[in-house]
Amino acid sequence: MLRNQAAKEMGRYLDNDFEWHAFGTFTTQYFMSKKSARRLIENLHQVVQRKIGNLQLTTYWVAERGPFADDYHLHALFSADTKPDNLIAIIEDAWLKVSRTKRVQSENRFTVDPFEKGDGACSYLTKQLSMREVDYDFILPDGSLLLTNSNKEKDSIRCTRAIIA
Repeated sequence: MLRNQAAKEMGRYLDNDFEWHAFGTFTTQYFMSKKSARRLIENLHQVVQRKIGNLQLTTYWVAERGPFADDYHLHALFSADTKPDNLIAIIEDAWLKVSRTKRVQSENRFTVDPFEKGDGACSYLTKQLSMREVDYDFILPDGSLLLTNSNKEKDSIRCTRAIIA
């Protein structure tokens, strides 16, 4: 019960306390393990950060299992201190680069949309945080990771308690 409450509180926290600019869902045409998902999203963050130059990029992401065994997909929120006009195109191009895909294929589906506060994206992103198979983190503008911890469940609860307090 506390884990589900923690996930809901994290969704509210992300929606209310940040100014996100884009929400994305990312898959690949090949098997993506949890470890691969983390590596891909960290690389995506780095490539987007390089392309937006001096703007400071923050990314919150979640890797969750898909319908096939341990094949993962990603959801992410992106924010820059000032929103570049072409942020969505930059993220899309960067995903094609880091996922090593030359063009969009049916097995390499991804969407990046403008973020709309209150539309449910943050709740959707955090819906499975209580599951052990999920991985997630904040990537800060300097590339450091805010929540990296071997026990994400305790970390999520600790973060939620800090939010509630």
